[in-house]
Amino acid sequence: MVSVVKDVKGTIEFSSFFESLGNTALKKEIRYSFSLLKSDCTIGDKIKHSLWPQIYIQKYQITNLWRYPLNSGWRLLYHVVGEPDGFTVYILEALPHDEYEKRFHY
Repeated sequence: MVSVVKDVKGTIEFSSFFESLGNTALKKEIRYSFSLLKSDCTIGDKIKHSLWPQIYIQKYQITNLWRYPLNSGWRLLYHVVGEPDGFTVYILEALPHDEYEKRFHY
């Protein structure tokens, strides 16, 4: 199912992290993933509610949570919000594998 996405945005924390990357391969890979998510916000893996970290529920009041794995081993964690004219994807965090496992208590 392809979902119409009007925008891909980052949280303040993610945006600050993203800008701090400079001109790196990781930044280019993340930027490319924005275009993929804008084409179809369901390309990631939907994460079961029982696995959601409390910090995301408390801080962002999420109602869904998705993971998009990057080729570099990092993961983008995002939330999709439905609006009358389409969906907005909010990138919550980008985490390397080890931090992702800690966040999700694996």
